[in-house]
Amino acid sequence: MSIIKQFLTYCLYRCGWKKTEEPSLPAQTQESPLEKPMIGTNGPLLADMLVMKKDGRVTIVVDHEFEDIPEWVEWDISRNTIGIVQMGGAVAELKSVIPPEKVGMFRNAKNLALAIRFEGKNVVHGVYMVVRE
Repeated sequence: MSIIKQFLTYCLYRCGWKKTEEPSLPAQTQESPLEKPMIGTNGPLLADMLVMKKDGRVTIVVDHEFEDIPEWVEWDISRNTIGIVQMGGAVAELKSVIPPEKVGMFRNAKNLALAIRFEGKNVVHGVYMVVRE
C-alpha cells in the first residue's frame, strides 16, 4: 500500500498539482523584536574614584556625569574592574586597582553608597554590590 501511495504522490508532484513545501525557518532566524539601544554611560570610564568606609557603610565616589540612574555595582575580581550597571542596560567600567587594604571591605559589602553626578547635580544612590570571583 505504501508503494502505491508514494507513486501517486510522485505523480502529483510531477504534474504540478501538489507543490513542494518551502522549508520553514528556525525560530531564531524568524523575525525577532528589535533590540532597544542601551541608555546611559557604556564602556570604560576615565574617571577618578574614591573609596571609603564609615560606620560600616562603604561609599564609592565617581567623578563622572552619568546619563542614567545606576542600578547596582559589580566588582569583577579576576579582571579587577568595577562596573556600574544602569537602568537602561549600559555598563560603565572603571579600570582602577583596588588597594589590597580595601579588598576585605569590598568582599563583605552587600550595599553601598554610590556618589555620582546626574543631571548636573551631585547625587548619592544606595545600590547593591555584586562581587564576581
